[in-house]
Amino acid sequence: MTEKGKENTALYDRVAYRTSKFLNLLFRSLAYEHVGYLNDIIKMVGFKDEEKWIDLGCGFLQKAAKTVSYVTNIEVFGMDESKYMLKRGVDLNPMFEGMVFAGDIVRLPVRDNSVDGVFAFQSLHHLSYNDFSKSIDEIKRVLKPGGRVAIIETFDVGDNKFKKMWFRSIEREYVHISNRGLNSNTSVYYNLPKSEFVRDWEDAGFKLISKNYKGIKGIFVKVIDNIRYFISEPLVFELKE
Repeated sequence: MTEKGKENTALYDRVAYRTSKFLNLLFRSLAYEHVGYLNDIIKMVGFKDEEKWIDLGCGFLQKAAKTVSYVTNIEVFGMDESKYMLKRGVDLNPMFEGMVFAGDIVRLPVRDNSVDGVFAFQSLHHLSYNDFSKSIDEIKRVLKPGGRVAIIETFDVGDNKFKKMWFRSIEREYVHISNRGLNSNTSVYYNLPKSEFVRDWEDAGFKLISKNYKGIKGIFVKVIDNIRYFISEPLVFELKE
């Protein structure tokens, strides 16, 4: 595990037992469902019967639990660097007992060509660019041909002062929740511009499965989506066969 990975693990170990069930439910489960990300993911992925998926950086497993409550014909395993996150996640979602494991996203403890899909919900932006590149290679290794990667990600905020303020406040809160175990200048976000993010996946042999906006209704939907995706955006990539 890289030094940055160790630092992130230490932070989330502390966060796991200092975050209330209420806040966890509110921000990690309700937002995922009611902002529309869950519906977007279901439509874009096109889940098939008996597929095996891994939720990388699953945290408290709330998004995974919400997904399988709607998509009941797939099997989802959870992986996180933080064993404490996993324990708390299983406590909150007992249906995942025996279906979680600790691991490093840049060295996945998973066999080659063994899974149909990977979820990465708000987890990739915690990686340095070097580790992000390695994670793409690892995900490609474990996916079957035609496998999909379902992502919810926050991209480079650019000069948007509101977004900068938003994310810096989150970073400070993580440090506070972790009982000030990290330096107050610790960064937990590495946000790429969306164009670079997509290009890196495509260069590795993935195809972006995107929405196709057509006509007046399509333009209206796109405007609404841009509002919904102000903070984060869902993307799905498919590994070319």
